[in-house]
Amino acid sequence: MREDTLLQQAISEARAGHELTARDIFLEVVEINPRSEIAWMWLTGLLDDLDDCIYACQMVLDINPGNTSAAQYLDQLQVKKQKQLDEQRRHTEDDIQQAHELARTNQRDAALSLIRDVTRKGNVSADAWRLLASLAPEMDERSHALEKLLALAPQDTKARHELNRLQHFKNNP
Repeated sequence: MREDTLLQQAISEARAGHELTARDIFLEVVEINPRSEIAWMWLTGLLDDLDDCIYACQMVLDINPGNTSAAQYLDQLQVKKQKQLDEQRRHTEDDIQQAHELARTNQRDAALSLIRDVTRKGNVSADAWRLLASLAPEMDERSHALEKLLALAPQDTKARHELNRLQHFKNNP
């Protein structure tokens, strides 16, 4: 069977230290048989992206919920992912504070550039969208920022009023 031959080849490549080749072959195996516990288990250690490794572990556990090695490794990966997210959040909050400081000291262009970078990365707080809405020179960008802000803070009546005002001017030039 082709799957068995590929599995053996992939394992040999991995044990020989040819991780990229092994990864590609294991990916071919899971394409042939998405329920190959062995291939998914090997992939947990061969994939580069943390989210992909988590997915591979989840696939192993979906196939075999009793796989304690995969469960333990998934726990480790999720802790690592949480630390990564916490670090990203801290970095983002630092950037938002820096943008506030730049705006406060009349360095609007620098503040606008920084807050645009922050919001492009996604997963930001209402405060970031509020700052972008206050700094953006164009009506469309301000409206977009206010819509994002209201998605996160629908009770923000000031933002809703400002968005309604902008939409009125856009529709009634």
